Amino acid sequence: MSGGGSGPQGGHIEDGHAFENWTVVGHVADGGFAAVYRARYTGLRPADFPPMAALKAIVHLTPADREQLREEYEAARQLAGHPHIVEVFDVFEAPVPDRGRCVILVQELAEHSLRDQLLRSGPLGRPELMAVAADVARG
Repeated sequence: MSGGGSGPQGGHIEDGHAFENWTVVGHVADGGFAAVYRARYTGLRPADFPPMAALKAIVHLTPADREQLREEYEAARQLAGHPHIVEVFDVFEAPVPDRGRCVILVQELAEHSLRDQLLRSGPLGRPELMAVAADVARG
């Protein structure tokens, strides 16, 4: 559900909301465990981060879940530069007033979701599906 509404994970985050050095500039989609937003880097080290990223906001995790998620994403950071794996830029627990949200910032691949793409252009054909499956398997 693009552009508004309430996400499944603790409510919709409004445009302009800041998480450390990132500011939300648009809602992309809601998934099973996270709401995804476009975010602009507003920190003081622009050479260290891209100007835009996908911000995944996750809530309702136990401390053990948070630690496991952090470890998995730290491992994913070791694969930076792989052509079939999304790059992870940062993982952190949001400070007050957003305590309880785990924030993951990853490479932005598109300004819209796969769902939006499918709604616009219809189902993928067999060649496109095979290409996507092959890329996922390479990852």
